[in-house]
Amino acid sequence: MSEEIRKDNPSILPIALAFRRVVEVDDIHVLQILDDQWRKLLFAKIPEEIKTEKKVDVFWAKLSKWSDLTENKPFSDISQFALDCLVLPHANADCERIFSKINLTKSRTRNRLVTGTVDAILLSCDAIKRNKSGNCTDFEPTEEMLRRANNKSNDGMQCIDQVAEIDINIP
Repeated sequence: MSEEIRKDNPSILPIALAFRRVVEVDDIHVLQILDDQWRKLLFAKIPEEIKTEKKVDVFWAKLSKWSDLTENKPFSDISQFALDCLVLPHANADCERIFSKINLTKSRTRNRLVTGTVDAILLSCDAIKRNKSGNCTDFEPTEEMLRRANNKSNDGMQCIDQVAEIDINIP
């Protein structure tokens, strides 16, 4: 954490208040713990490998696991707060895009698709897009993909066979 950033944000409270769903802003004790850890962060003797970490999420993850000389984790709360803030979606575009794909996939005739099937369709589309050609006509599945698909298909057939063997007595 650079001193320039700390000059602009001497307290974590404005940031915590902006993320009301991540931290209980009504609990003064929690806010005080976060603020204390934020202020101590600048003066703590943190290892260079953590201080020089460029990736924000990796920095906070390493800091959350770091213990001081007394085996305390002095920044566990602030680290968890930061990581919780980082996992929040910063825009709705990704979520909306996925919902749009699901709506296109689940039509009136395909309305009874289970979640696993819809998930598999979405993952397949993403895998094809990441392919070098970017389209389904030139897509070449790997041996691993084919092996996994065959295993999953066989698992499904075994499940269907088991259901067919069940004797259903309807009164």
